[in-house]
Amino acid sequence: MTRYASVYPLVTARALAREFTYEVPDEVRPGAVVEVRFGNAKRRGVVTEVDVAPPDGINTSPVERVVEELPRPLVELALWIAEYYGSTPGRALALVAPVQRKARGERPQPAERDALSGEAEPAELSASQRAALQRIVGALEAGEIANFLLHGATGSGKTEVYLQACAAALERGRGAIVLVPEIALTPQTLGRFRARFGDRIAVLHSGLTEAERRDRRRRALGGVRISPEARCDLRRRGTGRVVQAGVRPPVRRADRGGEARGARGRSGGVRQRDAAPRELGEARAARARGQARRSAAARTRR
Repeated sequence: MTRYASVYPLVTARALAREFTYEVPDEVRPGAVVEVRFGNAKRRGVVTEVDVAPPDGINTSPVERVVEELPRPLVELALWIAEYYGSTPGRALALVAPVQRKARGERPQPAERDALSGEAEPAELSASQRAALQRIVGALEAGEIANFLLHGATGSGKTEVYLQACAAALERGRGAIVLVPEIALTPQTLGRFRARFGDRIAVLHSGLTEAERRDRRRRALGGVRISPEARCDLRRRGTGRVVQAGVRPPVRRADRGGEARGARGRSGGVRQRDAAPRELGEARAARARGQARRSAAARTRR
């Protein structure tokens, strides 16, 4: 039995800002980006509904091929944007379904060229590390939206907890994102994560072109994305772990020794639909204490 679907062609003309009916294979679902015959040209379109009745007296055409799949909430968001801002569905859907151009060779990146060597996985964790990891993995398995502040002095083993938490996410078919507080720490972070996860690492930063960023996101699906910036692309579903290394959020101080405690702050509502537990670290605690001592000394001299 032939299946029919409603497809929004990704065109900008307001006169064509409506759905068209096409024949689709059985595996097509809402959110599929398809290539269709539209007039005398081939266009991309987004499937918004399947199993619809074809218009009377119209000969429908089949879709040429399925290009990719978009999450259903992303399609709904684009349609809402079009309605709210008075745009066309084609323009809004094109924002979430950019053209998938052919992958190109990568330029040499200083962060990867200068990456430091990593450390081997320890034979066993300390008691505080095990307790922290148990809470983080427990939230991941339960699918909870949770934030954790991991507090400890420099060298207390916080990064090892991050590494094993990311490994737990990958084992469950999820991904992980690591946000580095400053770009100078990227080679050190990249070396440690690459030693543990190999080629399942992608570094994302503002110096990449759109094509390079897209290719790296694609290669990092189900892996670890490292970004030396305060933002990172979270569009892809399946992110099971978000790590911010070296930040001091405005939350209650946790016990020393790498214990994980629940934390709420401005980051409390991050991407709730992804249900990704998020860890926060204090890698710059020593620097902050040094700055405080210098300020106190300056006031004394005055």
